[in-house]
Amino acid sequence: MNKNGEEFLYYRSSIKYHSEDSMVIKQTWLYYSGQISHEIRVRRWKFIGHILRQEQGNDSNIALTWAPEGRRKRGRPRTTWRRTVEKERTECGWTTWAEARNAAADRDGWRSAVEALCATKARSS
Repeated sequence: MNKNGEEFLYYRSSIKYHSEDSMVIKQTWLYYSGQISHEIRVRRWKFIGHILRQEQGNDSNIALTWAPEGRRKRGRPRTTWRRTVEKERTECGWTTWAEARNAAADRDGWRSAVEALCATKARSS
């Protein structure tokens, strides 16, 4: 068993694991196995698919494509959530949000595209 697995088992015994605590255990395993960024990426794109399938005039849909004016203050990171999502979107082959919206309309196609996007990012990182 690798070091992460041993730490996980130690943590599991130290918190007195019960079967109803399975979500806590899953999150702990993701943390120790180093797959937390992959899980975040999958959940982010599932959420984006949910937003894109809603009406176009919906507030959350507007917020997804909204670009604030001006510059960020000194000391703020240049990489924002929106820039990260747009970069991943172009890597997946959707150059506009309209193309992503059309892809999200097909749930099975969207699911496979998200898995493919996240699998390639997991291998490269």
